[in-house]
Amino acid sequence: MMTLTRLTEMLEQDMAAGAAAIQADFIARTSAIIATFALSSYFLKWQVIAVVAIAIIVAEVAEIACVRISKAHFSLKLYGVWASLNILSAFSFCSLALFLVTHSSPTAVMMGFMVIVGCMTQPLLVGVGSIALSYGCLIVPVCIASAITMHFTKSTEHQWAGLAGLLILSLHSIMVIYKARSVMRAKNKAQHEATEAAKAKTRFMTAISHEIRTPLNGIMGIAELQRSQAKTQDDLHQANILIDTSESLKSILDDILDQAKIEAGQMQLIYAPVDLRNVVRHTVALFQANAQQKHLELRCEFRPDDEALTISMDRLRIGQILSNLVSNAIKFTDQGSVVVKTTLMPNNRGLPILEVIVADSGRGMTDDEMGQLFRDFSQVDDEHARAAMGTGLGLSISHGLVTAMGGTLKVRSTIGKGSEFVLTLPCTRVAPAASSQAVQDNKTPDLTGWRILAADDTPANRYIVEKFLNSTQAEVTIVSGGTAALEAMKASDQDVLLLDIKMPDMDGTVVFDKMQNLPKDVLRPKVIALTANTLDDARRNYCRMGMDGFLPKPLKRADLFAELERIGLNAPKPNPAKI
Repeated sequence: MMTLTRLTEMLEQDMAAGAAAIQADFIARTSAIIATFALSSYFLKWQVIAVVAIAIIVAEVAEIACVRISKAHFSLKLYGVWASLNILSAFSFCSLALFLVTHSSPTAVMMGFMVIVGCMTQPLLVGVGSIALSYGCLIVPVCIASAITMHFTKSTEHQWAGLAGLLILSLHSIMVIYKARSVMRAKNKAQHEATEAAKAKTRFMTAISHEIRTPLNGIMGIAELQRSQAKTQDDLHQANILIDTSESLKSILDDILDQAKIEAGQMQLIYAPVDLRNVVRHTVALFQANAQQKHLELRCEFRPDDEALTISMDRLRIGQILSNLVSNAIKFTDQGSVVVKTTLMPNNRGLPILEVIVADSGRGMTDDEMGQLFRDFSQVDDEHARAAMGTGLGLSISHGLVTAMGGTLKVRSTIGKGSEFVLTLPCTRVAPAASSQAVQDNKTPDLTGWRILAADDTPANRYIVEKFLNSTQAEVTIVSGGTAALEAMKASDQDVLLLDIKMPDMDGTVVFDKMQNLPKDVLRPKVIALTANTLDDARRNYCRMGMDGFLPKPLKRADLFAELERIGLNAPKPNPAKI
């Protein structure tokens, strides 16, 4: 049994749907009304048209007022007024038909019936989302048509025949409206389910990202510490194995998250000045060890006149695309070479186009294999695929990224000779950006005098952050939760807070909010969010809240120092007494 509360909710939704339909159809509906008035003026007195127009305008204005009031306070009485105003507006317009059919001109009579037909089709075209607009406004033209039939047919037999015809037409209209409303309800349900599924997928991805990245942060952090403290080649080799395998796991996780973003259309691109020569050289250097293990020659080539290739590009994504292409070429090449050729050339309009060709001397591919190449989870050549670990998402993601950047990614291949992946992207030449010298040199910055507070509930993460920061000579305080972080800020001034977002005692965002209410004599440090949630929405939300930086987990030593430098910590803290 339907309760009053449920009925109120349904009618509130009905009113909102009707108001949205009226607003969306405003221009077309207004144009039709004005055209009808203009044609009717040839047959009717202007006083009649003016009265009808005023009635419609008053009803429309009152409808708008009801809708605005309903947003603040909805009631059944308000819905009744709104529905009545819609019927009044429809009746005012249909009344033109009464005046037209009483005119002696056959043309006017025909036009009157056309007005009635228009009034009957209006609910079908516009009002199927609302009961008041669909069924309520259909009553008006039916009643007007019935009155006209009774007036013009003197014979009782003809009157009943005319009314029967109107009844059949009304039943067909009701059936069409019912079917249209059923289709709309199914569509709305499907949209709602799709939205909920997308939200559930995002929640799942966020949870998976956090649960995997948190322990991975401990593994990679300890491995980096071991590598920096390695005393023998064997120690260094073991640390590198740990880091490489951890990076592989992180890469698989990133691939899955990126694919979800591309499918949802949520991939965000951040353009900034990029020296493409450095990006290409870095990518080649990154995979040089893999190539050497297979005795392959891996090199990059540039045109002699391209001394500087600084362009506006998303550095992370272009690096990701190049890494996927080079990694794929090495995996499926057993002998010979892999060459990355980079050129900047004008298109037919004179605008710069970046072209990167990754050519290998592998076995090549058939047309069928090339057709499957950019599909999700697709890998060609089963023998090589078994040996080449991965998700089969790399090329699919690269293709999606290139498309999002307005470019193309194509492949040319010949069996027995190898393959060429051709990447073309529109770009803009820009001035080189200043880069971090400390990051370039991979040096540990001297942060003597700076006070850094780190809050994280995971012991491994606290240990890693402390070890990374101890080498900087900064005054480091490590706490295990949000409450302890607030107390530490009250106890002594802090310059920077490295704040874990997901903590059991107090969420990082709650800590940040409470910081705004600390006593005025407490120094508010700059805040860098530490989180395993790497989705773009999370980064934007933290920035909107007012946080100063963002560091994704697993935390890397170089990333930590680069972010500290970005917010101003790149040298010993100036002594106020000497300034």
